[in-house]
Amino acid sequence: MKNFIWLLLATGCIQEYDIRKDIEPPVAPDVVETDVPKDPVLPVDEPEEPYAMILVEPFDHDFGYLEVGCTETYDVVVSSTGTAPLVIEDLWYINSLDISMTSKHKLPIVLEPGEQTIFSFEYAEDDTFIDVGRLYIYSNALGFPEVMISHGGQGVVSGEQIDVYEQGGESKSDILFVIDNSCSMSNEQNNLATNSALFVDELLMSGVDFQIAVVTTDNPSIRGGIITNSTPDVYSELSDAIVAGTVGSAIEMGQEMAKKALEGDLRPSSGFQRTDAFLSVIIVSDEDDFSLSSDTEYYDYFFYLKDPGLFAFNSVVSTDSLCPSQVGARYMAQSALLGGVSLSACAEDWGSSASILAESSFIPNIYFPLSDDPYNDVVEVFINGIRITEGWVYVPATNTVTFDVEYAPDEGELVQISYDYTEECVQE
Repeated sequence: MKNFIWLLLATGCIQEYDIRKDIEPPVAPDVVETDVPKDPVLPVDEPEEPYAMILVEPFDHDFGYLEVGCTETYDVVVSSTGTAPLVIEDLWYINSLDISMTSKHKLPIVLEPGEQTIFSFEYAEDDTFIDVGRLYIYSNALGFPEVMISHGGQGVVSGEQIDVYEQGGESKSDILFVIDNSCSMSNEQNNLATNSALFVDELLMSGVDFQIAVVTTDNPSIRGGIITNSTPDVYSELSDAIVAGTVGSAIEMGQEMAKKALEGDLRPSSGFQRTDAFLSVIIVSDEDDFSLSSDTEYYDYFFYLKDPGLFAFNSVVSTDSLCPSQVGARYMAQSALLGGVSLSACAEDWGSSASILAESSFIPNIYFPLSDDPYNDVVEVFINGIRITEGWVYVPATNTVTFDVEYAPDEGELVQISYDYTEECVQE
């Protein structure tokens, strides 16, 4: 490998460790050879008077190739080898940003014959540029009033990693049913319960990792617990939870109960609101909403629960005046604003409604975790061999490439994510 210590400082940002104020900084040499001897020796005719001499060990240091993110240190020993005190009057340090002198020295430095002082240096590599450092020592050493210490290196990355995924539609979905349990809801509850198997089948066939919770329009407590893919009898558990009875309050507050449930038993720390999961709220009611807060307040709450595209507010309500009950205007308005669907609670057969609700409760997988940390957070994304430059973002906090919902790869497509990576190292 090349010796980096004599390379020019044009490759990186430069900072000066300026201790001496009355001299101009020396000009960095642009040739490999130097006129400064590495082992100063006495003149042939040794002076009769006491004299100061300086010995530097080592004169130069090659850090070589250093893994990005790693740190190396080394020390330079400066000794007084004459017969009179060595006085270091001034220092001038020129360095790339990744190389620094870590030792502190109060000038002047006076070393009696036989005494030593240490200059310590650190190379904390943060990029792949060439880095150099030079320390100029000005002293009363006989014949060598100016001595230069030099060091350098270059950062490297371990190599290229390509993570490959086949889009299988394997997404996560957290689903909250809010069931109206007032006296007029018997038919609607039974109709949804009867067709809930179609809802579950749609989730299972799509490979969705789901969590389902059921509350009522007058109580935010969970009915029967959380239902998941691993629940022994998903169908009966969901059906039983949906049939919530008809002795509840006639003042139905679907939005408020959804909010209280998501802030209470279903809060993120409970494990229900997973960061990488789609969240679907499904209101089932034959009346409009009587929640006390304004629709704007509820909209703001639901909107900021998840990243854009990862939330839906669905409503199964009286959709028009043809239904015998009150139109669910407030629910329908939120569904229109928050990306959900509005279905009629007056339908005789809820089979198609159940399937539509299921499809509205999940999206294809948009999260692709990486196997290593990309160098400088730079990645390239390919779908079926074609480079994609929009519709996705790399999220360092989760080390994940996340697609916008509308750009999510289709089922069966091949996703490749390419990036440089660095090996972990023990910091000194």
